[in-house]
Amino acid sequence: MLWRNGSAHAMLEEAEPFLESSGLLTAVDRPQAGMLRDFIKGVDEPSAWIYRDGDQFWTLRAEALRPEGHPPAAAVMFFCHGREPRHVWADFGKAFGLTRSETEVVKQLVGGAGAEEIAHTLDISIETVRTHIKRTYGKLAVVNREQLFAMLIQFRVYLSRYFLG
Repeated sequence: MLWRNGSAHAMLEEAEPFLESSGLLTAVDRPQAGMLRDFIKGVDEPSAWIYRDGDQFWTLRAEALRPEGHPPAAAVMFFCHGREPRHVWADFGKAFGLTRSETEVVKQLVGGAGAEEIAHTLDISIETVRTHIKRTYGKLAVVNREQLFAMLIQFRVYLSRYFLG
């Protein structure tokens, strides 16, 4: 493991289904530890692997790294389904010329909230929410929610668990 953030360190301390062994990321379950090792060794392009821990599923996303002065490695990010994902948004509002209010409405919309829920959460009228959505469509040159989601979901960055190993 070349590096891990505080979230990953805490997870390893809490005896989750992954652990650090001799500087490498591994799984507690032996058969899955072998599959994880093979998955990480075989990463040449962005890939994903599913780890099952009882009724919970962990998705590991990996990408090959070639750090100068180090042997080849893989950057691995993983999160557990069913837990509240922690994420941040890249500042897409500035990139597309959105107001702060339009940006907040769209973040909630992409996060799964409906117009009425957004109006209640932000303490604004539903007409205001609809106006923000309509203006956002124009600024992003999209005509429906599917196009809006496809364009903006890439700016949502998950932070839950990062490893290099």
